[in-house]
Amino acid sequence: HICGAWTHQILHGAHPGANFPWPLLSMFRRVQLNFSPGEVAWYPPAFGRLMAHCFGRHEVIFQLRQDGRNPVFDAIMTGSPGLSGIQAAPLFDSSGGRGLAPDIWPTPERMNTEHDISWGYAGGLRPENLGLQLPLISVASSGMEYWIDMESGVRTSDKQFFSIPRVLECLDTIDEIRLELEYEEIPNEKLDPGWGAPCN
Repeated sequence: HICGAWTHQILHGAHPGANFPWPLLSMFRRVQLNFSPGEVAWYPPAFGRLMAHCFGRHEVIFQLRQDGRNPVFDAIMTGSPGLSGIQAAPLFDSSGGRGLAPDIWPTPERMNTEHDISWGYAGGLRPENLGLQLPLISVASSGMEYWIDMESGVRTSDKQFFSIPRVLECLDTIDEIRLELEYEEIPNEKLDPGWGAPCN
């Protein structure tokens, strides 16, 4: 996550400076630019040049408003001059990072772009509710590729540390859901009629 003054500089096409953690950036293939999508000041041409020079190998996540818009993401998707080549990934998070699940997960907009778009979902997701929420997200995604974002949901109870055990709980839940879906897709005639039958 890139926040605060660094995001402000990047949006205006200004180099974030020597204090920016460049060595850390090389360890990740994704970055998220955190800013309020409702009120954003930016300079598209300079922003596009900086992104191509410094973040050309990264997928860049943009958080969407409740109406599914973000002016920077929208400009990239509509092919505004100077913004081609940015690998943009939209993130639905109606809670604005507060960790609250929505009543209804939004359906992504199908877009004709030069690269595949994978849509992100966030908001209140955690091991305890992933088994309920993930099928709902799958329905909302309408068959489009998606990913999920969790932050506070995979931290320790005091919220101070990242929790590997809680991440493993999430992966176990995802595996269980995947197996259920694969089983449902098997035609009945290919199932062993004796499978699961009581032993006599």
